[in-house]
Amino acid sequence: MALLVTNYLLLFVGSISSTLLSRYYFIHKGRSRWVSTWVQTAGFPLLLPPIYLPYYLFRSTPRRPFSHFTLPILLLSLLVGLLLGLNNLLFSWGNSYLPVSTSSLLLSSQLLFTLILSVLIVKQKVTFQNLNCVILLTLSSILLGLGSSDDRPTGLTRSNYFVGFFCTIGAGLLFALYLPVMERIYRPVNLSSSPL
Repeated sequence: MALLVTNYLLLFVGSISSTLLSRYYFIHKGRSRWVSTWVQTAGFPLLLPPIYLPYYLFRSTPRRPFSHFTLPILLLSLLVGLLLGLNNLLFSWGNSYLPVSTSSLLLSSQLLFTLILSVLIVKQKVTFQNLNCVILLTLSSILLGLGSSDDRPTGLTRSNYFVGFFCTIGAGLLFALYLPVMERIYRPVNLSSSPL
């Protein structure tokens, strides 16, 4: 339970701070969307020690990391990683043009995309709790976005606004695709590693 709470806390802090830091970078004359994209994806080697330490150092798990990965699963994982990099590029592109409130509002569409794609890809059942969660979180994001109109960047042209708009929607769609695809890819790994 402590690990789960820590994970959610880090996700919460990371998602909020990444959006604000990215916007801060672009407001203060940062120009490179590639740098912003790289910063979002460069931290993946930090995940390797928590994956390997329980097996090699603490001997707290009998399963060796990545032992049940086959070549197709590895190739699919690399493809998903590239799609996640494209998602980060779209997010950086959209965040370079849009204010944080509008970006948050558009990214809330990810919830609806996730629900639809989960039903299509992993056959997730739609329940009242799922729909309630999507509706409430989407409405709260809309209220947040509509309530703050004073953070619109100066000199934002109509064409730049639409580029940011569609890039942010694309980032939400790609991340919504990422979640059920990862579950679908790793389901055989979980089944083959579970004790009989």
